[in-house]
Amino acid sequence: MSTAPNPFADLTGFASRGQLAATDAFETWLGIVQAVTEATGTQAKHLRQILHGLYDLVEQGFAVEREVATYLTIASRVSATAADSCRELTDLALGTVEAAAQAAARAH
Repeated sequence: MSTAPNPFADLTGFASRGQLAATDAFETWLGIVQAVTEATGTQAKHLRQILHGLYDLVEQGFAVEREVATYLTIASRVSATAADSCRELTDLALGTVEAAAQAAARAH
């Protein structure tokens, strides 16, 4: 029996891959800008300040993404637990109905 796809796990994986791709792209861009900054001389101080501000902003964005991924992970675990509980209750109810039907059949 195969398990049903878990959309929360898919979203968590997607967010994680997106974060890694964004980090790689930002690091590449940061390296290019730092090389240009070093070549500009007098404006290097201002560009460095801008880069540090941008880096802080991106870092805060990643922190939010991690929080969302953590929330989705927890939500998926809760959903899976709820689904398991529902499945167990359904099985129990089915067993009770079957037992009642068999008892009724034996009584007639």
